[in-house]
Amino acid sequence: MDKLLKDCVASCNKCITDCSGKKGMEECVRLCKVNRDVCKALMCASKCKADKDVVKCLLKACKKCCMDCVKECGKHDMTCCRQTVKACNKMCNCCTSRLSSKKKSFKKKSSKKKSSKKKSTRQ
Repeated sequence: MDKLLKDCVASCNKCITDCSGKKGMEECVRLCKVNRDVCKALMCASKCKADKDVVKCLLKACKKCCMDCVKECGKHDMTCCRQTVKACNKMCNCCTSRLSSKKKSFKKKSSKKKSSKKKSTRQ
């Protein structure tokens, strides 16, 4: 995931640089700035082994920001925008798979707690 995050940050930075000041590219620049910062936050949380609920929230935010960038950058025929679409698609897929695997692990943990509570009340 770390490499995908770095690639996403780098492509957003490139897009910000190349699109800044160009007419009609304000939304592209804005969304790339937000996405870059959310990706950096997720990278930091992962490296610091942050609480799993914090990481889960950042994964959701990262997925949403990446989808927004894909939608906006996909409207433009610039090399930087095409690269951002590729990087953001990969990152979005990574977030989706991480979130679905975390849901499974959350469900397992909660069902274990329920079964242990049932055992303790029976005794």
